[in-house]
Amino acid sequence: MKKKKRRKLKAKLQQLKKAYRTARKARKAQEKRLVKARKQENKALKTYEALLQKLQPTPPMPEDEAAPSPSGPPNDPLATDNLREIPGLGAKFEQLLHRAGITTFAQLYAMQQDEWEIIFAQAGTRYRNFDPTPWQEEAARLANLSQ
Repeated sequence: MKKKKRRKLKAKLQQLKKAYRTARKARKAQEKRLVKARKQENKALKTYEALLQKLQPTPPMPEDEAAPSPSGPPNDPLATDNLREIPGLGAKFEQLLHRAGITTFAQLYAMQQDEWEIIFAQAGTRYRNFDPTPWQEEAARLANLSQ
């Protein structure tokens, strides 16, 4: 009787060892995936922060060093335009542009591609391949800028 009980216990122990090894392998694989995901997340965060730094408005220059405006009236820091007058530019993009410091048609017209990429990244993946050229052309027209 003792031998039978001993064999059952040995078989149960073997099953438990096998289950433990399987669980340990699964945990190690999951930890590797987690480390990889964290690395990707950190890389994406660094890229996002670098692009966000480019988009941050530069601090105003002191008046004695200020460069003259290329053409048109002097830049009024309080002046804003209703960016939603541009066809296709809705409340979501207006809010993202305002957050980026873009409040006038002239500023929108002067935006560079990397600035647009940041705005589109904030808007979501749906806008990844969106072309802002029509918006910029309309902004130039509304601001009475020559192209």
